[in-house]
Amino acid sequence: MNNRISQTLVLLTVFFLSLQVGNTQKIYFWLDAGLKVSAGSGMLYNNNLINDRKIDPSFGSTYGIGGKLGFNFGQYHAFTIDGMYSRIGQKNDIRLESGGDVTTRQIGWNSADIFLMYRYNRNLNYVEIGAKYSLYQQRLESINQGTFVDVNDTYVDNMISPVLGFGYYMFNADAFTANLGFRLSYGIYDLLTVSGIETQAFTTPRVYENYASTNPAFIELVLELNFGLGQYAKSVCGKRASFMGM
Repeated sequence: MNNRISQTLVLLTVFFLSLQVGNTQKIYFWLDAGLKVSAGSGMLYNNNLINDRKIDPSFGSTYGIGGKLGFNFGQYHAFTIDGMYSRIGQKNDIRLESGGDVTTRQIGWNSADIFLMYRYNRNLNYVEIGAKYSLYQQRLESINQGTFVDVNDTYVDNMISPVLGFGYYMFNADAFTANLGFRLSYGIYDLLTVSGIETQAFTTPRVYENYASTNPAFIELVLELNFGLGQYAKSVCGKRASFMGM
């Protein structure tokens, strides 16, 4: 009797293991899409401004919302395309003389950003590197808390920024994941146009003998909610690889 029970248990175990092996798939490629929100801080970095004790720069702010499309290869590698729409602001307090009157310059603008990123995933963590292309809109400036005026002729229309990011996966359930991370970016060329450079618009009324460029530099906290769209996989039993929903 005991031998029959043991044989039955062995046969059942083998049967369920064979089912598991038959259903195992080798995933070559899979797609996901996500919703993203971001918030962060930083500044329009100008070397003259940073080294001038007569200017008190405030850290700028940025926040945005957008989406992501991910192209994932195996378990570890992915390329992502993000589209974000953000609002950015910066304020500086500038004085001509020690103890003199302070001129407060405040600038804000909207940015439509496209990110092209490579992401490496490992042990629920990830690191990513890539670039951001920004299209700037509605650049407005206020002096001493006055009315905001259009300064589109003073600042460039677009910017390219290298981006470095890292984060971790907080939640994973079937085809849904949620992750949280940071992104650092730095604009590679001057934010001011030729006319803005001639008047040193970002630091005026302070004027410097040696001009320094103004570059946007930010660190952002990014929340990403991802939904699997489908995968290209092949079962271990030898069937032809095919694309299927997740």
